[in-house]
Amino acid sequence: MEIVLTSVKAAMKLLCAVFVIITVVIVMLTIILLVKTKITREWKQYGVYKALGFTTGELIVQIQMSSLPVFLAGAILGAIMSVYLLNPLVQVCLGSAGIVQSSLTVHAGWLILSVAIIMAVSAGMSFLCAYRVRKVEPVKMLTEE
Repeated sequence: MEIVLTSVKAAMKLLCAVFVIITVVIVMLTIILLVKTKITREWKQYGVYKALGFTTGELIVQIQMSSLPVFLAGAILGAIMSVYLLNPLVQVCLGSAGIVQSSLTVHAGWLILSVAIIMAVSAGMSFLCAYRVRKVEPVKMLTEE
């Protein structure tokens, strides 16, 4: 019996790792999409900011700070939803394998850690996407109009 439990624990750890990787990839793709869209939409405005004397670093921080509150709200909302939706979803998934009763608890520490990881990935990806602002050339942009 102990051998079976050990293999089930190993399988669950692997499944959790896969879910973490999938979550991080989805967060990264969403951030890339949102930040690049924002930069494309406000490209000329960033040229004006550079002409006014803003540095590339200040523009990157501005882009990050305008995006991070949305990412924080999404991470917190997802953590709250996981508390209420975890057991019904697990029962649906494990029901097909014959496991009818299961009760999982979500520890607050893991929720805080997941929000922190999502925010760290968000900050890093928004920085990498916003780094393309360094290519803004205000003089060239103003002469094109």
